[in-house]
Amino acid sequence: MNDSIKLPSKVYDSAIQTAANIIQYMDVDSRQEMIDALRSHVANYAEIEEKFKSLKEISAEYVQNKKIIQQRSNEDPEQENNDWAVERENLDKEYSKKIHTIEVDTSNNQNLRKFNQQIEQITSVLSGQQETPGDDNDDMVVTGSMNVICPISKTKMIEPMRNDICGHVYDKASVMEMIKSNSKSRCPLMGCNNSEFLRIDNLSPDIVTRLYLQRNP
Repeated sequence: MNDSIKLPSKVYDSAIQTAANIIQYMDVDSRQEMIDALRSHVANYAEIEEKFKSLKEISAEYVQNKKIIQQRSNEDPEQENNDWAVERENLDKEYSKKIHTIEVDTSNNQNLRKFNQQIEQITSVLSGQQETPGDDNDDMVVTGSMNVICPISKTKMIEPMRNDICGHVYDKASVMEMIKSNSKSRCPLMGCNNSEFLRIDNLSPDIVTRLYLQRNP
């Protein structure tokens, strides 16, 4: 996973850990206000993230179009240089307009949606009303309604780690050994669409499962 993907993941993981601490340790009167403030900050970050994605797309399109103009001018040197200058100027104006009028929609931002879902799951876990954060795959073995069995070792997880790409959870020791034994290992969950190799950089502590394990040893 490249840094442009991993950095947002780390930011959201930090926000989720902060939310977990608020829900666990703050009094009821202050809790919701602090969670709402945190959610507002996360939403602002999601907006910046989406703007950055749009800026990258616009910039890539601009560079490509600029190359096309340059190629055409090389192929047709008899055309007035002023004509190519006008095309370049128009392209620059269009690029400037696009980057200054970027509008984004965060409703489908995966990290923001994940944050809101995990807030609900943390609240459920800490209130004793556990909801499954995983999927319905047959290989997912659960205790109560929370997956606590590592799909690699088939034993109860001690230090759950979430795959940032597909969202599946493994015990840290088991997945680290799997990566060490075979650098081309993929997510072991049957039917998982994630085709990328398992990498340490793609793994983050799964806070929801960890909280559940702490409360249900």
